[in-house]
Amino acid sequence: MEKQTVEDLTFNEAFLFKYGIGQNIHWAKAIWSPDIPPSKSFLAWRLMHNKVPTYENLMLRGNYMPSILLATSALKLLSIFSLSVLLRL
Repeated sequence: MEKQTVEDLTFNEAFLFKYGIGQNIHWAKAIWSPDIPPSKSFLAWRLMHNKVPTYENLMLRGNYMPSILLATSALKLLSIFSLSVLLRL
């Protein structure tokens, strides 16, 4: 068998050598269909790969944000304080 030179290598062969054949995922054709809007397909893809930016996923990635409950509690406390100040006037 002869050793092939670079000139004998086709673009397709080089691509397959570099990136491989890829994954055969059974749900991919159903999600990436022309009948489904790309934004919905992308959301479904993110759900399948657990990449939706939920509070837990953001915490795992190091994005610490104040909880919604803490923010609403702070607003309630502020409104109660403001109301008590106004009632004293």
